[in-house]
Amino acid sequence: MTVAATWPASLPQELTIDGEQIDLPQAGVRVPMDAGPQFQRQRFTAATTPVQGSMWMTKTQYTTFLDFWTNALGMGTEPFNWVHPITGAAVVMQFRNTDPPKVDISKGIELKVSMQMDILP
Repeated sequence: MTVAATWPASLPQELTIDGEQIDLPQAGVRVPMDAGPQFQRQRFTAATTPVQGSMWMTKTQYTTFLDFWTNALGMGTEPFNWVHPITGAAVVMQFRNTDPPKVDISKGIELKVSMQMDILP
């Protein structure tokens, strides 16, 4: 997959706040049977890996993030290059459009930006 956008170097490069979570891909389907155990099988050969977490940003970094989200990613709809939060390998990610990033401004100087993304297959 060719992706034009890359996570900006001026932004934090890791999800650093407690609560970071990576789920294993869900690629199976479970079918109830008339009798006996339910039948399970693999439904896809590739599936997304859900990632969620937060990071602290300065107001300047948040301005960069907002520009990246709005313009480079088309309001968060386009995929982008970044690194896997655990392995550090290059991956293609995409924000979940059903739950856009949230910004907590209660600290004043730094902003807590929480986000949910998927690592694309």
